[in-house]
This record gives sequence, structure tokens and C-alpha cells, in this order.
Amino acid sequence: PARISYLYETLVHVATWHQQHGYPDLIVNYVFETPESLADLRTRLSKLDDVTYAFRLTCAEADMERRIRGRTQEPEQLAWELQRFKQLMQIQEANARGGDLGYPIDTSGKTAHETAVEIYANIHEAVQLQPYNPVWGEQFEAERQARD
Repeated sequence: PARISYLYETLVHVATWHQQHGYPDLIVNYVFETPESLADLRTRLSKLDDVTYAFRLTCAEADMERRIRGRTQEPEQLAWELQRFKQLMQIQEANARGGDLGYPIDTSGKTAHETAVEIYANIHEAVQLQPYNPVWGEQFEAERQARD
């Protein structure tokens, strides 16, 4: 959709400006509903940096309801947010099975600081590359067929 494309171009513009002014990192707080949407933003941002991290923050339904009730008092807004959270949770769960919606981080019972520490640790975790194994293609295809 045009509004999403406009949003992503705006994010690239903001990221470019910040990068040009000495801020190499930018956090985007956004809920991606499809792997294609996340891939689109990553592609657009790749001209600025070839490394992009995406995290899909999740939590128990009771935790999200408590958070929403803590920030929203107006009854119509509260009802809409509670309904939308459940809808987004279902959409993301279904779509994460078919592609990348970000590395899931369970925020249940955690503060924002605790979640940030977990994300920081994940980003700075050592990665060990493995030599290519020709069996991986067959394994991937078997997983995809089992999922579909």
C-alpha cells in the first residue's frame, strides 16, 4: 500500500539524516504483519547499512492486557486496543511460520529495561558460521511442506 511505502521512505529519510549527523543506529518501533513488509523495509535500509536486526516482541495475553489497561482509560479506545492486540497476535503467529517477522523476544513479566538488555545481548552474541550442508535444502523443503 502507498501509506506503508511512504512510511518506509520516511524512515529511510530519518535514518539517513541521523547517520549523517553521527548517529549510526536507529530503533524503529513498528509491528510487521507480513514477512514481505519487513523485507521491504530491510531492503530500503540496506543502502545505509548491510546489517539490520529485527525483533518481534511477544508476551502473554494477560501481560499485554495489563499494559494496555495501564495506558488507556477511554472505554472505546481500550476495547479497540484489546481487540487489535489479539488480532495482531494471531496474524503474526500465522505469518511468522512462513517467513521472517523478526527474532521473537518474550517480554512477559519483563520491564522495558530488561527487554532492552536481552536484545542488546542477542545483538552482541557471538555467531559461529557452519560450512554449507547440502542436506539443509531437503530439510527446509520438508519443513515447508509439513507447515503448508
